[in-house]
Amino acid sequence: MINLDSVHELLHDKLHLKQILVKGITDSGWFLDRTPYVPTLKLAVEAIRQGIEFWAGKVPRRCKESYKDEPWRCYFG
Repeated sequence: MINLDSVHELLHDKLHLKQILVKGITDSGWFLDRTPYVPTLKLAVEAIRQGIEFWAGKVPRRCKESYKDEPWRCYFG
């Protein structure tokens, strides 16, 4: 879901393929309040916090502006 706006912008504004309808569906979720099944694993929030740099993650500009010091929060809607 986090990439829908950028896909829409790419298709419609940059490639001028306005006939393509961009839709998305959330078919799964992250359960952040659960403790890991294996005690040596990180909590989900901590994994995402570290992961955004490792993955070179991209988040919507507006969200990134809202969470300047914590862009990883954009992954959670």
